[in-house]
Amino acid sequence: MAIWVKFNPEYSLEKIVNKAEKSGLLFYGSVYAKGEKPLNAFRFGFASLPEDELSTAVEILKNSIN
Repeated sequence: MAIWVKFNPEYSLEKIVNKAEKSGLLFYGSVYAKGEKPLNAFRFGFASLPEDELSTAVEILKNSIN
């Protein structure tokens, strides 16, 4: 199970990923593109995460956007 998280262009996915990784949230293939155009999005897979780890991941992501 997963969802696509797509950001408004005003938010740099590269900056969000760098900040989140410093807090321990790992990304694989974090910047996706369709053809030559970046999507500023990532696939957030959560099927294998226990609830506490999922909550932590979402909190890190939230803090990395601000």
